[in-house]
This record gives sequence, C-alpha cells and structure tokens, in this order.
Amino acid sequence: MAKWECLTADEAAMVRSLGHEPGPMVVNRVGDEHWQFKSLKSQEELIVSRQRGGYRGTVIQAGYAPERRSDLH
Repeated sequence: MAKWECLTADEAAMVRSLGHEPGPMVVNRVGDEHWQFKSLKSQEELIVSRQRGGYRGTVIQAGYAPERRSDLH
C-alpha cells in the first residue's frame, strides 16, 4: 500500500526541474532514489528515478490502465 506524504523542499525542487508544479502533489517514497508523485488536482502520477547526473520522470495520465494480457491466466 502506498504511503502518501507531503513533499520536502528538495522533492519540490526535483518536481519543478522536471517541468511540473509541486503545489498540489503528494509523494510516495518507493525506495532509494525512486519516487511516485501524485497530483491531487489532476490525479496524474509522476514516477521519478535518479539517474547519472539527474532525474528521469515518467507521467502516467489519470485513469490510465495498461491493457490486460490474455496469457496471464
């Protein structure tokens, strides 16, 4: 289960550096150098990982669910 918390100043700066507004966000600290941010306004998620010299972020649109695979029965 995700544990959503308020962002630290460093996490807010990280989100801004990736071109997003941290104001309406909460964070789930997934593990060392991995974060899951969620906008309480749009319900979009921003998945961030630290990589050599910076951060890499992936946006998951609200309501998106990956297509189910039929071979998982």
